[in-house]
Amino acid sequence: MTLQEVIKDLRDRGYHVDVHDYCPNRVWSTKGYEDSYSWCDGNSAEGTIYYVLTKDGKLLEVPYDSSGSTGSGEQWNNDYGMTVAEFLKEEGINYQDVAYIIEKEFNYCTWERRPDERYLASIYPVQPLDIKKIRRRIEDRLRKSCNSDIIATAVFLGVKLS
Repeated sequence: MTLQEVIKDLRDRGYHVDVHDYCPNRVWSTKGYEDSYSWCDGNSAEGTIYYVLTKDGKLLEVPYDSSGSTGSGEQWNNDYGMTVAEFLKEEGINYQDVAYIIEKEFNYCTWERRPDERYLASIYPVQPLDIKKIRRRIEDRLRKSCNSDIIATAVFLGVKLS
């Protein structure tokens, strides 16, 4: 799938599409979610869902948290979402193989038969990252960290503590 095909599909689904010239940090580190409610007269939902468009044209949905309920009292909560960075690691995808990250935001309500809708899509290009610079920033931050932060980071990275 090409970027033009993704944009056309989003617009066909009623999304306002913005194409940005850089990818902010929050896009890499925020989990998507969907919260919905349905009842006899209508339903509502809001959320943000992330997608990754690879350079070879694969459009992949990043798993997101979802919760909701119905007018009859049924409730659910699925906490299996992950950030874009976690998803790439889990799937074994090198960030250099990612062309764009797509953020879809939606909010709609059909309460009292009045549609009140918002559909926004932001498309962020993935720029080459300077890994040496990022590594240096991490090392600088660790030098200034307290011992508990260093231990927590070591555990996260799988470093042997003894």
